[in-house]
Parts: sequence; C-alpha cells; structure tokens
Amino acid sequence: MADLADMRHELMGRVQAVVTACCDYRSAFDHYSYLYGEDRKEFFRQFLLYGHILTAAEIEAHAENGVPESPPTLQQFREQIDSYEKIYEEVNRIEPISIFQSWMKADAWPFKASLLNVIKRWSLVFKQHLMDHVMHR
Repeated sequence: MADLADMRHELMGRVQAVVTACCDYRSAFDHYSYLYGEDRKEFFRQFLLYGHILTAAEIEAHAENGVPESPPTLQQFREQIDSYEKIYEEVNRIEPISIFQSWMKADAWPFKASLLNVIKRWSLVFKQHLMDHVMHR
C-alpha cells in the first residue's frame, strides 16, 4: 500500500509540474493580448487624430478644451507598420508544438495562425489608409 501511495504522489507531482509548465507556456503569449483585445477602429481613429493613443492623463489634462489634434506623420505610420511587421516575425518564429516533461504535447498552431492573421490585419489598417490616401488625392 505504501508503494501505491508513493507512486500516486510521484504521479501527482509530475502532473503538477506539467500543469505549471503549460501555464508558463500560455503566459508567454499574454503580451500579445492587446492585439486581439483592443479595438482596431478606435485605435486607428485616435492615431489619425493625435498620432498616438491617448492616455488617461492626456484626456484628464485637456478635459476642458479637449486634446489638441496632431495628425500622424509619415514617419509615425512607418513606425507603426514596422512594429507590426517585427511582431509578425517574432510570432512566426515561435515553435507551435511544445513538449513538456517528455510526455505532454501542446499544439499552439491554431493560436499561432490566428495571431499571425490578427497582426497582419493591424498592419493592413495602416497600409490601406496610406494606399487610399495616395490613390484618392
């Protein structure tokens, strides 16, 4: 009976170690959450008006008269597009399949594919605006 209890304890320890490793793996993707959590239209609206996203401090500081508009420069567009392209490359290098403790396999391919798609959509918003702006001038 003691052997069975020891094996159960060892098994539970291994399972707990895998759960912890999987949670750490999942947490590594948390810093991309703003890409699928933020409203692209609102972000872009503020970018076109102010050249960046307004902070609560800016809104509060200009509460009476409103935040002065400052349309983005071409350089600011370039920085935004480049930042999304850099994130795309970073995510594309992530290995979609990970094995933990030599027996637990996590397949993040569907998430990775979806995240890459979302990143390209963000980039496209900026590129499309520039193309529309040039074509309709």
